[in-house]
Amino acid sequence: MIWRKLLIPFTGAYHFLHLIDKHLKERRRYYSDLPVISVGNISTGGTGKTPVIIELIKRFNKYYPILVLSRGYGREKKDDVLWSVGEPIPDIALFGDEPTLIADFITNGGIAVSTNRTQCLKKIEQQFSEHLVLLDDGFQHYQLVRTIDIVIVDDDTLEDRLLPAGNLRESLTSLDRATVILASSEKGITCLRQAVSSSIPIFKFKRSVIPTNSKNLASDQEDRRGIAVCGIGKPDQFLSSLRRDNVDIISSKIYPDHHNYSRTDALEIQRLFEITGSEFIFTTRKDAVKLVQFENLRNYLLTVDLQITVDEKFYSLISEKLNNRSL
Repeated sequence: MIWRKLLIPFTGAYHFLHLIDKHLKERRRYYSDLPVISVGNISTGGTGKTPVIIELIKRFNKYYPILVLSRGYGREKKDDVLWSVGEPIPDIALFGDEPTLIADFITNGGIAVSTNRTQCLKKIEQQFSEHLVLLDDGFQHYQLVRTIDIVIVDDDTLEDRLLPAGNLRESLTSLDRATVILASSEKGITCLRQAVSSSIPIFKFKRSVIPTNSKNLASDQEDRRGIAVCGIGKPDQFLSSLRRDNVDIISSKIYPDHHNYSRTDALEIQRLFEITGSEFIFTTRKDAVKLVQFENLRNYLLTVDLQITVDEKFYSLISEKLNNRSL
């Protein structure tokens, strides 16, 4: 946005205040007895943290019980809440949309949601004494010491400015704290190689969409036409992924990240669906957990997962560092 360029003079003040905040929090750092893997970024908005957490769960839940630690962005109530496998599906109002959808992938473990994740972990780590902790959006959570810091960087991040003139929470130099970086392109890897220490591994990741219900995106043309609805950090990436998979998006309805859909929203989506003569409403799993409550939409939702694929060497590196910690 052009108007944000007017805020460039204030980026220095933001950076200064951020450094003070970081210093104060690091003075109260907590060393948990549990292994902690943070998945984060240096920008506001979505870069793919939740899909990476889900992939880590798929890979490591057979070896470790997993505790996901989240702030629960967008939830209606701010109390500390805890969910364990075997209990009813988490309430979105209490946990937020991302923890609710993540719960579907955990086969052994739980989820803790709190506005103060470090204090929450202190209270419950004895209860989860054998668990691997996945810290959601944790790169700026300086109070908690991590075993592994995974940072996701897309091309938009590389071309952005610090807040408030842009969307960067920290500059690229902060990436020197990372254990490993996931970049979205070869161009990104080249840029990062010039900006961060050569000792930090960088892997390219690929985004794709896969259907989570019975319809297949690769089926006949009629089955691939519809409207797209989402409330995520970077909706353009979702729409681009659908089009790359030859989905015919007739129109789209975009809402703010973590949007809590209302009955009015559901009626607006229904009108767009009917006017365009669509067959399906393509949406993300993160949105579907909220849209499924509306009977007028439920039967037309075709939910897709935003999936991230990374080289096997990335997972080998994570395993090696976890194994070294236990020695």
